[in-house]
Amino acid sequence: MSALLEKEGELILHSGNISGLTKLTKRAGQSAASELLSGIEGALESWVSSPIEERTSSGALLIQHKSLAKPISTSDRQELMITVKVFVTDWDAKLVRDAVLCALHQLGLQDCDMIILAPPPSGYSVEKMKLLWREIGQLTTEGKSPVVGVADLDKNQIQQLYDCVDVKPTVNQVNLASCCVMPEDLVEYAKTVNIKLFTHNDDPDVVSAEGVTQVINKPMGGTSQVRWNPSWVVRYSTQVKCRGILGRRGYFVHVKKFAK
Repeated sequence: MSALLEKEGELILHSGNISGLTKLTKRAGQSAASELLSGIEGALESWVSSPIEERTSSGALLIQHKSLAKPISTSDRQELMITVKVFVTDWDAKLVRDAVLCALHQLGLQDCDMIILAPPPSGYSVEKMKLLWREIGQLTTEGKSPVVGVADLDKNQIQQLYDCVDVKPTVNQVNLASCCVMPEDLVEYAKTVNIKLFTHNDDPDVVSAEGVTQVINKPMGGTSQVRWNPSWVVRYSTQVKCRGILGRRGYFVHVKKFAK
């Protein structure tokens, strides 16, 4: 197992559906970052018991929880509202497409109901955001999601993006931890262009190189000197339509071996 991990340059870790795990759901005050790391730690613990060399279309080694990582059936899909939130750590537009398509494929889906793009926490510019959003627009054109939105854009940022793209964002998630109340200028602007505002409590840095490296190296007794850099994270969640019952929730994390 350790030899297999040591030789790999690229991994995709899938927590599987963690919504029913008592050790995660009942941990008071747990952040999204902590939940993510706990989820992929569980996937690794499950995988190392009998490692399988399964790969994604990109050639990355797929490590997923054996009992919790299940595709969504066609019959279930019709009853579910499925949301995919993409966190990218770099301003590389290709990461957006790779993340969405990987998550949909592994979940056995052709599409979802909403895609939310969370840009990197630093280095923002409207030009960089346009490049990321172009991939979201293309995915919409391809029928991957009828509703697309962003996270953590202020009034000026979302107005600039809205004005210069063909496929318009219709959702903006706002982190109230950073502003306490919804900014009035953002609320007023959202009304004028029919953008829905929602709140969230995700960490600005939902995943760190230090965190994933520690988790991945743990099965090797913490002796490995390999470092892993996260490229993207996808959190997926499902809700039963019309009834509002929460269903699945899980994470995919893509990491690459740190080039020294």
